[in-house]
Amino acid sequence: MNKKFLLLALTIIFSSLCIITLNTLKINVEAKRSAEIEMVNKVSDALVKFTKWVSEKIVILETSKEIIQNIDYDTLTIENIYNDYLEIGMDDELVSVAYIGLEDGRFLTGDDWIPPEGYDARNRDWYIDTVEKNCTTISDVYLDADSGENAITISSPIYISNKFIGVLGIDILVLDLNEKLNQLELKTGTYAYIVTEEGIIIGHTLAPDWIGRNFYELDAIDDPTFIGSLFENDYDNVVYKVNGEDVFAVTRMLPESNWLIGIAMKSKDVFKNYYISRVTLILNAFFLLLILTTIGMIYVYQKSMVSNNKVLESRNNELKEAYKTINNINEQLDYKSKIDAMTKIYNRGSFDEELESYWNDCLLEKKEITMILFDIDNFKKYNDHYGHVKGDQVIQKMCDQVRELLEPEDFFARYGGEEFIIIRRDNTLEQAEKLGSKIVKTVYNSNMEHLLSPYGRVTVSLGVNSIIPESDKTIGYFIYSTDIAMYQAKKNGRNQVVNALFYL
Repeated sequence: MNKKFLLLALTIIFSSLCIITLNTLKINVEAKRSAEIEMVNKVSDALVKFTKWVSEKIVILETSKEIIQNIDYDTLTIENIYNDYLEIGMDDELVSVAYIGLEDGRFLTGDDWIPPEGYDARNRDWYIDTVEKNCTTISDVYLDADSGENAITISSPIYISNKFIGVLGIDILVLDLNEKLNQLELKTGTYAYIVTEEGIIIGHTLAPDWIGRNFYELDAIDDPTFIGSLFENDYDNVVYKVNGEDVFAVTRMLPESNWLIGIAMKSKDVFKNYYISRVTLILNAFFLLLILTTIGMIYVYQKSMVSNNKVLESRNNELKEAYKTINNINEQLDYKSKIDAMTKIYNRGSFDEELESYWNDCLLEKKEITMILFDIDNFKKYNDHYGHVKGDQVIQKMCDQVRELLEPEDFFARYGGEEFIIIRRDNTLEQAEKLGSKIVKTVYNSNMEHLLSPYGRVTVSLGVNSIIPESDKTIGYFIYSTDIAMYQAKKNGRNQVVNALFYL
């Protein structure tokens, strides 16, 4: 055999072997990367499913809350058990029970459970957390006493006529979490699990008998303490040992909860799922000794990676949309907690927060705050004569009229019932009086009929006040003195403005 040909043949064989070796190493990396992409996609799918699951339960609570907040307190509290207004989500088999912990410590429920003697709803974690956060909250997973199943509590503060009256809660069983995990269509050897921050396993497709057990206490996990660090990030990739075998997992935090979802696979199964077909191509290339085929394979793999990256980007975009949906829900919940449902202006709670902020800012800057407090004259008589529906229409129309007279920086809120309040920063008392006069005149000229009023129409009485906050002055006195001025306007005959400085 020609030495040159043999040398060329050996060179080609050696070059092919080098290329195949390098490509094999590259394929190992790609196999792990493909496994990671697949697992990330499945985690993304799971996040979308569970985001929808949580959102559906929150909608049940918020819908019932809106109904409850539009009835009067006495009607709501007639029945302690089998309360008609607490038959929430009965068509949802996962809703265990609905109840209300009242501000005075009493307990209302939609079933027949009677609290033991000394029971005070205000001391329960679901009540305390909701009151502190003043928004809809989701509890940790716990064992439901009646069913013996894992459950969570979703709770939210309730306001009737802008007054906080207690916390509405519903207990949700988490029976179908493992069923939803099994719907992810995972590859052979791949499994999914959900674990809480306390380590309680509430879903596991590979070992369903682990459900309800504590992750930290499993003998099969060589070092379970790693799970705690995963709750510090929204997402993470981790390798740990189960029964002495390496396991690769992709984890994500579920939105609106302290749950962690993981998609895991034994390291040896990565190559079972992603390696065999590529090995066949490598052997063909080795026996044919075609360097161009090997180069072509590399090109195909690189192109495949680009395609996979596009798929991953698409999944990430879906995940961003899911997060956007949750943020929109949170913004809506925050908006509802600050706005009076009937008038669409700020409520009493928002006013208290805003006035404190105004006060602190003006205390530092030595600037003036003005306040206008007013209510509808003889409004109880109006409701008794014309009915509450007409009364609500009068309030809505008056609020629309007043809103048109205000500047964008003015803060307008419903103070309670038929009382309303406006605060203005860096504004003089004279300017406040002018605005007050406009409000009185506008309401009067709207000519809303009120036959039980001396004027034959709906009118308002206003008190105006001004102050430059100082360390020896209080917000309470500021409101009190404005209130005195408003009642002086009523004593003077109503349908007028009174300056608080003339009566203090």
